Amino acid sequence: MVVHATKAFASDFDGTLLFDGWFKTGLLGTGRLISQDVEAIRAFRDGGGLFGICTGRALAGVTEVIGGAFGLDFCITVSGALVVDGKGMAIESHVLARDLCQGLVGRYVTPGVLAYLQGRGFFFLGESNDPMVTPIASLDELSEDVHSISFGFEDAGCAAQCAASIEEEYGDVVSAFLNVRSVDVVPVGCSKGQGVRCVRRHFGVGAIGGIGDSFNDLPLLREADVAYALDFAPKQVQDEADVVVPSVAQALSDLAAR
Repeated sequence: MVVHATKAFASDFDGTLLFDGWFKTGLLGTGRLISQDVEAIRAFRDGGGLFGICTGRALAGVTEVIGGAFGLDFCITVSGALVVDGKGMAIESHVLARDLCQGLVGRYVTPGVLAYLQGRGFFFLGESNDPMVTPIASLDELSEDVHSISFGFEDAGCAAQCAASIEEEYGDVVSAFLNVRSVDVVPVGCSKGQGVRCVRRHFGVGAIGGIGDSFNDLPLLREADVAYALDFAPKQVQDEADVVVPSVAQALSDLAAR
């Protein structure tokens, strides 16, 4: 059943709502939520608004971290390749062909480069002590669809070079989104912005606010009716925003008042 709401809000996760998370620690289950943001999310939903996460992570990497801190009405995961409602039911789903995954891993996984494969779960190519990640030795061990591959690098320059190379060599079948020291690869046409459009259609939302802190959030900001960037985001990201704020809580307050 389609739920019609006046307003909805889509928030990036790592670096926007969750801090000191897996990009810093290397463990998916780590990180901290800001209490003021959690309280603001609850108040926004209590007031009739829809709230969801818009992330490059797999669904499990969001729900298991949030726990019972607050509810979700939707979740745009793996950079728009899998969009689900509050009960985890798929609204829209796109997958990467298995031979394409093999080619990308073979081409870009070199010493020092990490590879995460994401469906509904989170899989790490290699050994891992993270209890929320399933380590695999090869793609042959995967039994579920792959919606995204994320490559992690030691520095931002290598990540940027990888993103550019993937777009040049595989741009007809995939999109590569740069996120400081990582690159998220999804089926072509998928993006956080496309995920926002999916949410808009499904829920019949009147206005959508979106917030982010990095380059891979640009499609989200461009699709949102009111775009917010955090005040520590890169200048290019702030320039795309309608409003620059210090927190998710402040953005929710601003959207609710409009």
